Amino acid sequence: MKTREEAVAFLISRGVHAKLRNSASGTMIFAATGASTINGLDAYQRAMYIAPKGEGWVSFELDHARAADEDTVSLAHACERVVRTLSVPAEREGGGMYREV
Repeated sequence: MKTREEAVAFLISRGVHAKLRNSASGTMIFAATGASTINGLDAYQRAMYIAPKGEGWVSFELDHARAADEDTVSLAHACERVVRTLSVPAEREGGGMYREV
């Protein structure tokens, strides 16, 4: 896997909602599970980003400390990490949180 587009296709093939997102730091990959529409906005129970860092990639879950996810890895490894992380139900107080995208 060499391109962001290949990564998005891989994530989608594994049942994860995925798309490219532009940000001030460049184009990142957005990945999420638990889709809902709330007041006309797309929302997700869990969401992660895969972002370029140096010569590799990092993945991180929104609303979580990033220290454990700071290792720079290949794009394929980052995608596998996202699939594994998002396949485990979130442990949340109050029945879960949604994130607007």
